[in-house]
Amino acid sequence: MIQTNLALKKLQGIKPKGIKPRSNSNLEHLLDLRDEILYRTLFLHSTKQPGFYYELATPMVIRLENVDYDETDLRDFLSANLNNNLPKIASRALGNLTGALLSLLTIRNHKKNKPCYFHFDGKGNYFNNLFYCMGQHDIVVVENIKGKPFGGIATKDSPKNCMFQIAIGCDANLINIENAYSDTYFDIVNYLKNIDSVHQDKLYELVSSIHRFRGKQRFKL
Repeated sequence: MIQTNLALKKLQGIKPKGIKPRSNSNLEHLLDLRDEILYRTLFLHSTKQPGFYYELATPMVIRLENVDYDETDLRDFLSANLNNNLPKIASRALGNLTGALLSLLTIRNHKKNKPCYFHFDGKGNYFNNLFYCMGQHDIVVVENIKGKPFGGIATKDSPKNCMFQIAIGCDANLINIENAYSDTYFDIVNYLKNIDSVHQDKLYELVSSIHRFRGKQRFKL
């Protein structure tokens, strides 16, 4: 109980940094969901099973059915949680929530025949376990984050679309590619060519040689 109380005190210290959520705003809904998930995590961790994080966050995200958040809202949510000082299990739960939110946004976009290309610049701030156990997505580019993103395994189902994960300027720089033979592959390559990034030269180098990475690959940049 003492450890849990200490963890709860750390949870209370997470506040939006530089962003004031409007009453009943999309960001406020996301922050409320975060607080509940972290609270549950701190009391359920003793019975943690494989897939615990994914099973915890994903069903709760369904409650956002009437919250029409977008890529900007998700970036604001990530910015509001930078430099968090959470215990390991809560850090992973928060990271899984970010992955579940991106996955839900991707599914919504696909229903509108739109891709979900997401780019986040942490500007040198800390966010460990970002997009932990992430599910469905198209492309995610994370740069300038202190910490390791893209950990864990979300689902055993093979993706139908091409999925890219790129971490650059982070503690762990890597690129993951799944289902590169999808029809969306060349659209993603074109996006990488035009992304607004402080690591544009590195991304251009990646795009120039990306034909070598066809198929499911994971490697360090």
